[in-house]
Amino acid sequence: MTWVIPARSFSCAVALRTALASANKNLLGQLRKATGYSISHCKKALELHDNDIDEASKWLAAQAQAEGWAKATKLAGRVARQGQLGLSINKDNTQAAILELNCETDFVARNQLFVELVTDLTETCLATSSAVPQSNTSGAGIYKELWNMEQVREIKHADGKTLADKVALSIGLLGENMLLSRAMKMHSVGSDIQLYGYTHPPHSSNRTAGAQGTATFLGKYGAVVAVRSVADKPADAEVLKHLCLQVIGMNPECIGTAEDLEKYPEFAEQQKAEEGEAAAAPAQEDDAPVLKNKTSKDKFLLKQDWLNDEDYTVEQVLQEAGLEVLEFVRMEVGQCSNS
Repeated sequence: MTWVIPARSFSCAVALRTALASANKNLLGQLRKATGYSISHCKKALELHDNDIDEASKWLAAQAQAEGWAKATKLAGRVARQGQLGLSINKDNTQAAILELNCETDFVARNQLFVELVTDLTETCLATSSAVPQSNTSGAGIYKELWNMEQVREIKHADGKTLADKVALSIGLLGENMLLSRAMKMHSVGSDIQLYGYTHPPHSSNRTAGAQGTATFLGKYGAVVAVRSVADKPADAEVLKHLCLQVIGMNPECIGTAEDLEKYPEFAEQQKAEEGEAAAAPAQEDDAPVLKNKTSKDKFLLKQDWLNDEDYTVEQVLQEAGLEVLEFVRMEVGQCSNS
């Protein structure tokens, strides 16, 4: 007996298969766009979860995290001294965070995924309060929270993962060892104290108004300064930027307050000797270079020559701008050995 399939039934079956294939293709496209994983991985995830895109997404994330941790464990012994510093400051300039993320090569340090990771982790630190003991180092209402390698790894991201999980996932994607070396958060108490920061060399991704007005900068060197305005005028942004660059470039040991100078009595003796030498020196033409021994004042921020104009000291520039420095922090990539 021969069965005859009506043409209409056959065409309906073909149409159904075409519609299902189209629907599956759309799901595959949606999943790949949402997760960024390969087509083969997304197809497998949909097959395992009966085309449930939410469950497929969760499965892909879990697989990627597991693969990332496996890769991170495998690469853990490799030296990572390259990387980026991330520096974030909140909208009202009362909180700042610096984070150092290391990798093996400068090539990966410049990779967009790595840059986005550093930015994300730094802004997470800015939004985090921890149980780490705070130190009021300046005595002026400025507090610092310092996270070492173990502590910064355990900080929670907004998505519930630890920062160590986020880094492991990126290790799986980029194939290099990465280390969360350290992080620091500074915050001020009092409306008259403002925090400012800058990095060098400035990265192309630097933004002055990101999420919730947060300013985030990346670079190999970074500095945060806490200042108080002592004049009835807004703080000069250019002066503050160059003050941060002064800290980065000259690496002072302390501010150079009266209390600081008391700890270094040899500084006063060296200053007297320099003044005596200057008085005994023959007169020079106005445009002749004046050679000075700068060693005695290099350790004091306020006593250093202003890098933008060495005719003035940092102290003189800040007095003119109506600013008082209360605290500063300087960090650079690779400063802490992690070999």
